[in-house]
Amino acid sequence: MSETHIPGAAVTLNGRYMRQRCEWCGKTLLDYDLSLVAVEVRPGEEPRGPGQYPVGELLRIDGNASYPVSPDELTRDADNNVIMPDDACTRWTRR
Repeated sequence: MSETHIPGAAVTLNGRYMRQRCEWCGKTLLDYDLSLVAVEVRPGEEPRGPGQYPVGELLRIDGNASYPVSPDELTRDADNNVIMPDDACTRWTRR
């Protein structure tokens, strides 16, 4: 069963731990101990951390796969507001 979330900003703590959560429901989307992550750095490149999901773009998680939701998949109402997908956390969480 798939879930759609809205990634927030990734937060790094003490230069070692990085976490990215859903802005709406708070589900952990990424959780790294950066001391255990290897990222290729080519000569002349600045070191960078592991990948992150784009902030604010819809992300679908289906089992072990995760991918952005295409704008073509989204429908809009009469006022041109996006109607969230049926599997979106915004439909099953309350604030």
